[in-house]
Amino acid sequence: ALFWGVRNLAKYQLLSFRRPIVKIIVGDEDSVKGSLPGVNKNPNLDEPFITFESVRLPTLFHLAPPLVLNLFDRRAFKRSPLVGSCSITDFKRYIHVMSKSEARAVHDYSSFDSFIDQQDDLQDVPEDPIFSIHEGDGDWVSQTSDVKIDWWSKYYYSQGLTEKAPNHDTSGYELCTYDCDLEAVSNFKGFEDFLDTFKFTKPSMDNLDDAEDK
Repeated sequence: ALFWGVRNLAKYQLLSFRRPIVKIIVGDEDSVKGSLPGVNKNPNLDEPFITFESVRLPTLFHLAPPLVLNLFDRRAFKRSPLVGSCSITDFKRYIHVMSKSEARAVHDYSSFDSFIDQQDDLQDVPEDPIFSIHEGDGDWVSQTSDVKIDWWSKYYYSQGLTEKAPNHDTSGYELCTYDCDLEAVSNFKGFEDFLDTFKFTKPSMDNLDDAEDK
């Protein structure tokens, strides 16, 4: 699953959020995402992907416990009060049951992970433009596409630094940069084609373990 981040966090006990944390609970499993130290500048998670090895749920989804999102905030004196909660009772549409043929065709992403690690290393030294990506036997790029991806040259060319992106003007690639959040760009429609927005509500007194929060 993809957990993008948090938005529009109101103050809690007259204080702005410092380091929000989100805990996702599915059945008897949970995962903690966060914290976001600079949530006002960047409300997106560095690692948005969430995976659960196995979750025990009843076959009849209407008998399954809800998917729960709990929002905490790390504050002074090592306090992390529960400041918001969201319960998703209808999550059937988020479940995909793999067929036997799909299970047999599951890809091995180890080569892809290696490819991403290589790109991260290259991006640490952006002074030297990247002209091409090696396509050897077993390389992830050669298995998925015949097109050589040259992201740095596309970026340099979009910024007018043509000397760092030689021959890019004849490559046929185009890169568009925005000076605002992508959610604000009408063409992307708030990413509602693959993302849902859930609102946190203030938890009831019965759900607060900390006496001070009550």
